[in-house]
Amino acid sequence: MKINRQPPSELSDEIIRRDHDYWEKQVKAMIGDWITDDTPVQQIAAFAEKVNLKHDFLGFKGDPRFIQNDYAKNIFSKLRVSIAGNYAWRMDHAAGEPGKARMAREADFAFRQTLALCPYSAEAVKRYVDFLKNQKRFTMPFWW
Repeated sequence: MKINRQPPSELSDEIIRRDHDYWEKQVKAMIGDWITDDTPVQQIAAFAEKVNLKHDFLGFKGDPRFIQNDYAKNIFSKLRVSIAGNYAWRMDHAAGEPGKARMAREADFAFRQTLALCPYSAEAVKRYVDFLKNQKRFTMPFWW
């Protein structure tokens, strides 16, 4: 992301793609490449329980040093949740439905990555739950 004196009216597809690709690469190195645009929250919850709670690393394809470092998990989660919040804000302020839908997709993806990175981050959980409530997506089970 880039800080501008005047915020752009919308984020270009190129900016969003570069951010998406950057974070996919970063998250892959940390916890593996299993998170996609379609990964359900239930799968993230199962990963969190298996790896963070039970310390079961069987099949884990990420960096074991990362997953065992609470400080690193909190920092990267904080960085990603900030970007997710930026997308959520832009979703709320987008001019038309295509822009809203595009920002909602990216916000949702970023929030899910945030939870996978650090599932016990109170900020990440609260902001994602608020995002889902605002979209009236109540069918998802709240596992946290």
